[in-house]
Amino acid sequence: PTLSEEDWEKIFAARRAVPNRDPDDLYAIGEVDAPVVMTEFADYRCSYCGQFTLQVLPELLPLVEDGTLRIEFRDFPIFQEQSIDAAVAARAAAQQNRFLDYHVAIYEYQFVDGGTDLSEATFVRIAGELGVPDIERFTTDLSNQTLIDEVNASYQVSMELLGRASTPQFVINDEYVGGSPPAETFLEVIDQELAKVQ
Repeated sequence: PTLSEEDWEKIFAARRAVPNRDPDDLYAIGEVDAPVVMTEFADYRCSYCGQFTLQVLPELLPLVEDGTLRIEFRDFPIFQEQSIDAAVAARAAAQQNRFLDYHVAIYEYQFVDGGTDLSEATFVRIAGELGVPDIERFTTDLSNQTLIDEVNASYQVSMELLGRASTPQFVINDEYVGGSPPAETFLEVIDQELAKVQ
């Protein structure tokens, strides 16, 4: 499909997004100095985000493990209330270094197990199943105003940057990828970006 000038401007704006490469970023996986950084903008209630996490991400993890790729996750809770709650739960798990496990588990609960109850009880049960060390702290963090504010701020920044409430969206170094293409597409773009920096 032909993109309008406005669509192209959104893409260029996304390309200008600078990965934070923060060594203390609890919502990132991979080496901070990896040559390729993929920023993912996603909503925990989005089935296409779930498809990426459950089907595509496992194929990218070897590149994370060998130091080629870093993935930085940005909350873009376009469906709002329950999406924000789920994002806060993932951040609560991240406070105890369980971000990736919890991130995957939220999608599995909904899109593999067919779960629909995104309540505090469900979030606490998932944390227990994953072995989050301090469940009391996790439960308290579900209503931690700092974490809630972080999620809302991430939404605002993502909306300003990407210009439309659509998930998932990705920026791989300075290349934009929208929607939910297959793993091959991501691997091609990663290879292309790797060639530019080598």
